[in-house]
Amino acid sequence: MPKPTKPRKYAKKSTAARKLASKKASEHMGRVRLTPATLTMSHVISGQVWGPGEVKGPNDLIRSLLDAECRARQQEDIFQGSRAMIIGPRNTTKLVPAERFDDSLFAQQEAHTIDGKNPR
Repeated sequence: MPKPTKPRKYAKKSTAARKLASKKASEHMGRVRLTPATLTMSHVISGQVWGPGEVKGPNDLIRSLLDAECRARQQEDIFQGSRAMIIGPRNTTKLVPAERFDDSLFAQQEAHTIDGKNPR
């Protein structure tokens, strides 16, 4: 006695249709979305140059490049900021405003001279 079969809700797909659907799904899964961005600096990753200017790349890569640029700008601001240091005798350091650095250095040199002559 044959087994009773369940009625199908959908029509059975042919082998060719199943292969085509599988191929489209795998292409979609492997596709990487390219994100546009404007880079202000040049970046080299595995020998490939990114920027400066308009670029398109994978979202995670673009995000990391933009983060790197942000950190570089912050470090540049710190470096170019209003901090300067004078190293004095016995490696003592004195923090001075950057715009007054030359004046402070001159005053420091004058303080270590006797009658305008170098003590050495």
